[in-house]
Amino acid sequence: MGRLKTRIENGVTIISTNFKKNHPGVYEINSTKKYRASIRYNEKNYHIGYSDDHEELVLIRREAEIHIRNGSFLQWLELRKGNKNGKRNQI
Repeated sequence: MGRLKTRIENGVTIISTNFKKNHPGVYEINSTKKYRASIRYNEKNYHIGYSDDHEELVLIRREAEIHIRNGSFLQWLELRKGNKNGKRNQI
């Protein structure tokens, strides 16, 4: 199972890009062969993405994990919801 691996380099958090199909919070939907990303925060599950691109959803999920640790998850989620084209926001 893939794990979130980070390291600090010159004050910047570096996230590994080792993508595994079994990444926590990213699931394949068998009927459509697409993927769904979700995360649990404050005892609630949040849907954070849906795509046929597994690697993109892994990056979105990792970004959400960082925002949960920073205390800015709900603000990040609102920005994602407001982004109509479905691409990741740079925060």
